[in-house]
Amino acid sequence: MMALNFVVAGTGWAAVEYLQAIHLRDDSEVYGVVTQDSQRAKSLLEQLGINAKIFTDYMEAVKDANVDAVVLCSTPDVRPEQAVLAAQYGKHMVIEKPMAMDRASLEKMANAIRQNPVKSVVSFVLRWNPSFETTKALIEKDALGRIYMAQIDYWHFVGPQYGQHRWSSKKPLGGSSILSAGCHAVDAVRYFAGEISEVSAFSCTTWKDSEYEFDPNAIAIFKLKNGGLGK
Repeated sequence: MMALNFVVAGTGWAAVEYLQAIHLRDDSEVYGVVTQDSQRAKSLLEQLGINAKIFTDYMEAVKDANVDAVVLCSTPDVRPEQAVLAAQYGKHMVIEKPMAMDRASLEKMANAIRQNPVKSVVSFVLRWNPSFETTKALIEKDALGRIYMAQIDYWHFVGPQYGQHRWSSKKPLGGSSILSAGCHAVDAVRYFAGEISEVSAFSCTTWKDSEYEFDPNAIAIFKLKNGGLGK
């Protein structure tokens, strides 16, 4: 079986996780990295023991016929355009979150993916967590009966220890606590209990002088299409 050639857009902590995971698999290879900081990328690849190309132009990467798939670990302001270009050039894609910062951009991404023979996945990695896999298997085997209430709590301190904090704490690129990280909880409700038909939500600031430009604490109540509830 031929290995898939991946290009990773970005050199932050999430990109490093992808680079390591791709490098460890027999069915995939790190073909390249897209970055504006070629020296950082060179140093990073050397640390990881990966021999790969360094692209400073994303367009050059997606036009490369040797590339099978891209991993978009870029910031969400450029991610929609990158996804559209990847689809147009026939590259499969793994898309980090937030996918985009507005509905119009999401629809452009979705349309481009539908119109081209590519596969895509948004990186809701908790679906491959062993506890999630076990719970999902029990639901599918009807071992738990009808799911009429699903409550998922998600706590994640995305503080200065994360390189992304400098932009994910800002309204234009972080958006909200739900978009930035709480979307894992929303995805879990949908994964276990089905689609959502109605939403009510509240948020608050949990401490004075918060460095976040949005409320870092949020709660949402869902009405599910199956008649149940979610939180």
